[in-house]
Amino acid sequence: SRHPSEPFVFRFKAQLELSSQPTEATIFINDVKLTERTPATVFWEVGAEPIRIRMSYPGLPDLQGLEIEAISSKEHIEDRRFWRFQKLDRVKDHFAIEGVFRKGIKIKSIPSRAEIYIDESERPAGETGLNGTVLLTIGQHVLTLRKNGYLPKTFSLTVDENSQIQVTEMLSRNVRIFARDAATGDANDIGARLVELRTRNRVIKKNERTPATITLLPYRYTAVLQKPGYEDILVQIRPGQRTVAAKLKKLPARVALMAVDSRNREPVVAAEVYYKPAQGSDEEIPLGVTDENGMVITEVPPGRYQIRIDKRGYEPKSKILNMRGNSLNRFTFQLNIKQ
Repeated sequence: SRHPSEPFVFRFKAQLELSSQPTEATIFINDVKLTERTPATVFWEVGAEPIRIRMSYPGLPDLQGLEIEAISSKEHIEDRRFWRFQKLDRVKDHFAIEGVFRKGIKIKSIPSRAEIYIDESERPAGETGLNGTVLLTIGQHVLTLRKNGYLPKTFSLTVDENSQIQVTEMLSRNVRIFARDAATGDANDIGARLVELRTRNRVIKKNERTPATITLLPYRYTAVLQKPGYEDILVQIRPGQRTVAAKLKKLPARVALMAVDSRNREPVVAAEVYYKPAQGSDEEIPLGVTDENGMVITEVPPGRYQIRIDKRGYEPKSKILNMRGNSLNRFTFQLNIKQ
């Protein structure tokens, strides 16, 4: 029935092996929705118009940005992270095309402005708090957050259609804690004991000697330090702080001085008591007057002192004594009658 003058028309087709991760994606070619889903083999007629391929999957952004100029067998791919393309035959238009779906995940960190590294990449893919939304292909990834002054944070993330679209990670830091004598101003560490860390209604027991290096989250902490002979001290550690120097004050030395008559061991009442540092000063400081029991009970800064007790009719009595701040210092002076 065909007239001899009617020309023969040959219509060539390209063979497309279409697959995706995950599978069962809907296929669009030149905006025509196909009944087949990935994986599928599709024969598509070659024409002047490029073959534009798009794939969609519920819960994930569409894959697009791939065109094939079948006449010249050239492909144009906007982002090769999400498409895998291979020409299977040098002569025929036979192509293998795999679409790898991705998902935008917002990466946040505390503190912010940490660089985001994906898998084994040596270049950051973004920065938290600035451009922290990264496109991750379906599957498992290893992410690393890096920020100056903080320890690198590495974590695994599985991406699928049901995975969360935002992830928040906290960075840790090393904090160096020193303890120094508040009175001397000496920069040498005195070896205090870090016994507690307090934060957000939580108490963490510790037992570390200064100088100590501890790893903390980016919160505000209170460190409790103790040392025999010194007052306990609470030191604030700010969220971004790396070094803390605690200045401990020595406990006052509690002193009980008793004056007795050397002959009969009876208390000497109303004897005047003076003290001065054992070295470096000649000025005596009144410490008190003995009571009806012959005693003076008071406090002095810890140290080494010369104690002198004077009473009319008795010979003055002096002693060099060490005053410690962790117990009651008891001393007895026997006074002799003047000859």
